Amino acid sequence: MKFPNHPSRSAIGLDIGGRHAKAVQLEKADNASGWRLAAVAHFPRTRVAPDLKSEDVHEVAEVLFRRGFSGHRVVIAVPNEKLLSGVLDVPARAANVPVEQIARMELARTSRCSPDSFEMGCWDLPAPARAKRNAQVMAVGCAHQEANAFLDLFESAGLDVRALDVRACALARAAAPLMPAEKAVWAVLDLGWLSGMLVVLYGDSVVYTRTLPELGVRSLHESLNKRCGLDGDVADYLLSDANARTVTDAALPSGGSLPPEARGVLAGYLDSLTHELKISLTYVSHEYSDTPLTRLLLTGSSAGMPDLAKHLSGELGLEGRAVTAAELCECPPALLEAASSPALVTASGLAQFTEGR
Repeated sequence: MKFPNHPSRSAIGLDIGGRHAKAVQLEKADNASGWRLAAVAHFPRTRVAPDLKSEDVHEVAEVLFRRGFSGHRVVIAVPNEKLLSGVLDVPARAANVPVEQIARMELARTSRCSPDSFEMGCWDLPAPARAKRNAQVMAVGCAHQEANAFLDLFESAGLDVRALDVRACALARAAAPLMPAEKAVWAVLDLGWLSGMLVVLYGDSVVYTRTLPELGVRSLHESLNKRCGLDGDVADYLLSDANARTVTDAALPSGGSLPPEARGVLAGYLDSLTHELKISLTYVSHEYSDTPLTRLLLTGSSAGMPDLAKHLSGELGLEGRAVTAAELCECPPALLEAASSPALVTASGLAQFTEGR
């Protein structure tokens, strides 16, 4: 299978979740300072599962070929469960101080592995309000053995993996156009099928990440299906078009009223989500108490539930809203409908990957 080649296009940002695959390819916008969407795709996987097999990736490659994507170059994210990460104390940067090497040794120690067994990246963290003796970096890595096995899946389908990225960095990169103008702490919440993920930024630096496996929408979908007797299509409808504040007046596609038990399931999920966000954001606000926490952006397959952002804004005291790939990049009219989904934001950030960013 040979894809057409357009040299001006980016690599394909490929975000394969447990239930859907999302792909975005970009090209430079006319103003040369931003990106324009060139091709997008959001489609269900035939095999719904948390893992990936060769046949899954072959299926994705076939769809990309049919949907007008160019070339075989892709950028993918390291699965969260395979990612080594940590905030590490290091000496202040100075001449002849090997900060990266020190960080590698410390990440190896905390991850209980050999220092030469993984690839690693790290970046300096802004100094917190509470003075610390040492500087800090955030370090991320992936074991060579895990990375090679993951890469083999894509190469077997004829895809050329140009980079293994970090999901938190892809989200931050994609959301950068909405970064507050004033120096501030802000956050991105990605709500996926298997898990949620909170990424907190200080300016353009990722300073905190937390994966929330218990808050993936799969568990909510299954509860609506099994406990409340709602079929899969109705559950999908509710998770994209309802929330605990408005669902009491919502109507099902069949015209029937929503059962009280389903209202309770949705309300319980939102309560859990709000509780976990408060824990994380309180910690970050304590660390950076001299810098306001101002904004929460929602991405992912269920970020577009009406009034979800309003609910979280009210509970957390933040400006909150869902964002889509279409508003983060220049979007041709022909792609506007397909790109108006919060689920494509991570893939857009992956497509923007360049060496060193």
